[in-house]
Formats: sequence, structure tokens, C-alpha cells
Amino acid sequence: MKTILNNKRTLILGLIILGAIVVTVGYSHNFSAKKYIPPPPQYIVDENMNIIGTWVSEVDANYRLVFNDSGICYSYYGSDILATYSFSISNTTPQCGVSVLVNESEETSYLQLSDVNNGTVVCYEINGITDLLSLTTVESGRLLTFAKF
Repeated sequence: MKTILNNKRTLILGLIILGAIVVTVGYSHNFSAKKYIPPPPQYIVDENMNIIGTWVSEVDANYRLVFNDSGICYSYYGSDILATYSFSISNTTPQCGVSVLVNESEETSYLQLSDVNNGTVVCYEINGITDLLSLTTVESGRLLTFAKF
């Protein structure tokens, strides 16, 4: 009879210790995983709003980019969709594996287009977004300009 009571006590004690370990690990994991991420600077927020719309290439009027507020960019040539991208604007480095200048006082920002079908990523430095969208490719330094349609 004593053996049965000792086995029950040992089992109960083991379950209590195991429960305490599970609660402690889960509790500490939840707190260590939460890091403070500061909000983006206001100029990044503004550029995310200002890029929404249709942009026509100043070199070839058949080529256009259409950005929507869901974070999707469609690339068109004439009426044909060339690619569908997810897009993001940030002021972080690196961009497409290239170390880039990040300076909030100069309001540096970068546009990243990720092809939703094949995962190809292209990065641009944003020179300005007004009635004109001016981009420079990070990899080659090629200038692209688009007029808002």
C-alpha cells in the first residue's frame, strides 16, 4: 500500500514539475520573442502613400507600373501584364544584397519589387515621388523615370 502511495506521490510531483517547466519555458519564450520595432519615419509612410497609382515610363509610353494600396505592383507593356510584384519601401541596408546608404536626415529610401511568381527581387533607390517617380537601380545605377498618369 505504501508503495502505491509513494508511486502516486512521485507521479504527481513529476507532473507538477513538468507543468512548471512547460509554463516557465512558454512564458519566457513569449517575452523574449517580442522586440520593439520602431515605426517607420514619416517620409517612408508618405512615399508608401504617394507611390499608389499608375506610372508611365518617360522613355516608352507603353511601359507602365501600377501600384495598389495592398502592396502589389503590376508591370504592363501595352495591355499585357509582364509581371506581378509585391512591393515595399524602406530605409534599410542591404538592398538586394548590396550595402546602401541609409540616412534619415537625407530621407534615403528604397523600393523593393519581389516577383510573386518566381521570387526574383529588384531594388531601386527612390530619388523622388511627386508627379514624377524617379528610381535608380541599386545593382546597375540605371535611372528610370515615370510620370503619374
